[in-house]
Amino acid sequence: VFVKKDESKFPLEKSVEKFLDKEKMMKLKNISTYLDYAQKIYENKVKLLLLLGKIKRQGKTIAAYGAPAKGNTLLNFFSIGAETLDFVVDDSPFKQGLYTPGKHIPVVASTELYVRKPDYILILAWNFAESIMKMHQKYQDLGGHFIIPVPKPKII
Repeated sequence: VFVKKDESKFPLEKSVEKFLDKEKMMKLKNISTYLDYAQKIYENKVKLLLLLGKIKRQGKTIAAYGAPAKGNTLLNFFSIGAETLDFVVDDSPFKQGLYTPGKHIPVVASTELYVRKPDYILILAWNFAESIMKMHQKYQDLGGHFIIPVPKPKII
């Protein structure tokens, strides 16, 4: 990021003008843009909690895949803890053997998916959902289901 004062002698690059135009088009200076976004997040929270609650009431087990910062933000903001998720798997050995921040859910290796065989996996690294599902096609072939939480919760 480069910053300059308005009265600076440096010219404004064309690329910066493009970003400013895009920000204007997206209405990023309007508080209503952020209020609308917040409303969508709250609606998604309700939908995901209802879905997970229904699954748990059916006596099913749910694990989570991935322990990225955004996934932990979702868990904490949506109040999803060990009462809902039995464990979290992560491919990073640096996270295995630890607990998720705030919710204290144990993080284990992805091989545990085939040992514990949860009925559902909530994908917390949703930007890698396709590759995770492809990598664990065997889990799905064995009858497991994936849940992608955003932008709207869906079961695959």
